Amino acid sequence: MITAASTVWRVSERLLDKSAWMVTATAVIVRVLWVVPLARVPKGLSDPILYHIAALQIAEGDGYRSIAGFPTAYYPPGYPWFLGSLYWVVDLFGFDSQRAVIVGLVQCLLWGFSTLCVVLAARMMFGHRTGTIAGLILALWPNLIFYSSAVLSESLFVAFFSGFLLAVTWLTLNQDRALTDRSMLAGFAAAAMALGAATMVRPQVLLSVPAVLIAWLIGSISWKRGLVLTAALTVGVLLFVIPWAARNKSVFDHWIPVSTNGGDNLCVGFHPGAPGGFSIPEYCETGEFYIEGPEAEYSRDVETRELAIEAIRDDPGALPLLSLRKIQFTFSSDIDGLRGAESYVDDLLLDSTQRRVITDAAGVFYWSVLGASIVGLVMLIGRAVRHGLEDQVWVLIALVFSGLLVPVLVFGDARFKIPMTPLMAILAAFTVDFLWRRIRGQQNL
Repeated sequence: MITAASTVWRVSERLLDKSAWMVTATAVIVRVLWVVPLARVPKGLSDPILYHIAALQIAEGDGYRSIAGFPTAYYPPGYPWFLGSLYWVVDLFGFDSQRAVIVGLVQCLLWGFSTLCVVLAARMMFGHRTGTIAGLILALWPNLIFYSSAVLSESLFVAFFSGFLLAVTWLTLNQDRALTDRSMLAGFAAAAMALGAATMVRPQVLLSVPAVLIAWLIGSISWKRGLVLTAALTVGVLLFVIPWAARNKSVFDHWIPVSTNGGDNLCVGFHPGAPGGFSIPEYCETGEFYIEGPEAEYSRDVETRELAIEAIRDDPGALPLLSLRKIQFTFSSDIDGLRGAESYVDDLLLDSTQRRVITDAAGVFYWSVLGASIVGLVMLIGRAVRHGLEDQVWVLIALVFSGLLVPVLVFGDARFKIPMTPLMAILAAFTVDFLWRRIRGQQNL
């Protein structure tokens, strides 16, 4: 592992300079300034408090359990175990009263890592300046700053996904190297481990595997290398999934790869009259709830999945418009990080004036980035039609569409766009750099 890490460092060294580290430091510092005064232990009854309670039980050695005390696999285990492990270390050193701040500070470092990965990946795709701009966008994105203090899985997932993006981009750019080259082996290992870890936080990331494979095949990379990549990513995922699936077999007497909330997610997204966003309809009520124990949890997952499939079969004509509504719900706002940090209104951090100023600023930033990223995507598709694209840019586009597919397959929610923010930052940076070059007369698309 040490050899692989040193190899990746050497091959990335030419892309690392003072500006990359300054952007990374900026991402960490602005989040620390948010976290230190505002980090709180979650309250109420929503995802943050459920993660917090699960983490407490893990830290105490009881394993992953629901709020009722039963062994569970309802939420993917990656973030609860990350949080529980962190709590265990914090408690070991007697800092349990500072859990919230310490978790926030660690998540600040995760966002710093994500920012550095985005800087490097964007530089490989479009050049030095675009990479720096992309990193600044991610570093200063208000909603992502809010997430650093929220007891939610986004900070961890984006770090893993950004590492995967960087590794795959490097592999794509260096396709002329022999597969047995040490740096290539390190790149495959890094991509596989990052994807495997990300899968345990949000299994939907597995849509990235066919997306990258398609991008490679559209480009100039041979199908043999594509198969090698697919095999490596599969091994990485299995290394994480198999131990957890074995645990679930002993608890549920069924093989459950990651989590049991897939049925609920499907039924929320596909039921008669589904609005596209989050709502739990009577149609999806099975008479059982996941906190009632493993048998009820597994049974509910199976039944809600069947109900969703039945709804799809009964009205397939509703799917196109429903899909558009899901995407609309996902991208229509950008203060979900603040809501999570405030335990979804159960622990308000700001007064009315502060909230108005912060949310207005966050809105201006978000809509600017979203608009620029859409323009960048359209320009790149236009370039592909006229001139073709570099292989690493095809990877970017493929990952964007796989990200859009996630809410379409379940339901629309503002949190579901957070995994795409590294990609959006790169596309927006491409647009900004393109406009800068056009102003200076340096580039024509």
